[in-house]
Amino acid sequence: ADGYRPQAWRYRDYVINAFNSDKPYDLFVMEQLAGDELDPHNPQALAATGYLRAGIYEYNQRDAEGQWKTMLEDVTDTTADTFLALGLGCAKCHDHKFDPILQTDYYQLQAFFSNVGLQDETPLATPAELEKHQQQQQAWEAATADIRAELEAMEQPVLERMEKEAVKMFVPELQAMWNKPAEERTAYENQIAFLIELQVIDKWKSLDSAFKNEAKEKRDALREQLKAFDELKPSPLPTGLTVTDIAPDPSPLYVPGKSRLGEMVPAFLTVLGDEPPVIAPTEASPQSTGRRAAFARWLTRPEHPLTSRVIVNRIWQQMFGTGQIGRAH
Repeated sequence: ADGYRPQAWRYRDYVINAFNSDKPYDLFVMEQLAGDELDPHNPQALAATGYLRAGIYEYNQRDAEGQWKTMLEDVTDTTADTFLALGLGCAKCHDHKFDPILQTDYYQLQAFFSNVGLQDETPLATPAELEKHQQQQQAWEAATADIRAELEAMEQPVLERMEKEAVKMFVPELQAMWNKPAEERTAYENQIAFLIELQVIDKWKSLDSAFKNEAKEKRDALREQLKAFDELKPSPLPTGLTVTDIAPDPSPLYVPGKSRLGEMVPAFLTVLGDEPPVIAPTEASPQSTGRRAAFARWLTRPEHPLTSRVIVNRIWQQMFGTGQIGRAH
C-alpha cells in the first residue's frame, strides 16, 4: 500500500536538470545524500534529498517500528547498489563464509542514515523568498486572527477526536511514544512518532464530513469570511519531500538480536579500507551531526576505487550495451 507522494516529481526534476545542466557527478551524489547538511539554503540541494524519500512507505502500516526498519534497510541497500555497485542485502542477517561484507559492516553503513528525519512540507525557497513569504503570512494572520480563532474553536475538538481514533490503532508501546512531548522523546521515538503522525494527518482529511447541519453552515460561513482576505495571503511556497538530521544526539543503533556487539557507529566498509570517518557538524548546518556529509565526502573523494567506475559502467551499458571494464578516468 505505497503512499501517494504528490511532491515526488520535484526530485525527479532535480535529477533531469542535473543531467541537462552537466552538474558535476560528485556534487550530484553529495546533494542527494546530504544536501541539507552541505547547502541547506539551496532549494535544489534540498530537493535532491528526495533521493532518501523515494523508497518504501506503506502509508497504513500500523507496525511503525517495522516500517522504519524496512525504510532504513531500503536506504542502505539502495545506496550501496547505486553508488558502489555492491549488494549488501545478504549481510543484513549474518556473516557469510565467502563474502567480504560483514554483518557489522552493513549496520555501520546504515548508521550514517539512522539519524535521518523525514520532512514532508519543506519549503523549496531561498532565504529571501522565505522572508518575504513570512512577512506576508504574518500580515494575513493578523488580519484574520478573530475568524481563525472561531474556526479553531469549532475544529480543534473534532481534530483531537480524530487523532485519538487514529492513534488507538497502534499498539500501546507506540501510543506511549506518541503521547510523550516531542522534546522528551529520543531521536528514535520522534522518527516513529512521525510515521504515526502521517496516519493522523490522513485521518484529518475527512474533517469536512464531520460537520453537519447548523455546525456546517456556521463553519462554511467562517471560511467564506476568510476568503475576503485572500489578497493578503501569500501564494504557497513550493514544497518537497526532504530530510534533515532529527537530533544532535542520535539514538544508538544495534545489530538486531546482537546487542552484545555494541553500538553500531558510522564506519566505511572494511573491505574498502580501515580509514575511520571524520564526522562533525558542517559549517553550513551546525545543528546536524554531519554523518551523511561525511559519507558523501568519502564516496566522492577522487581516489575512491568504485564510485567513478560504477557510474561510467552504468552509462556505457546504457549507451553501448555493455559496461566499460577498465578503470574510469
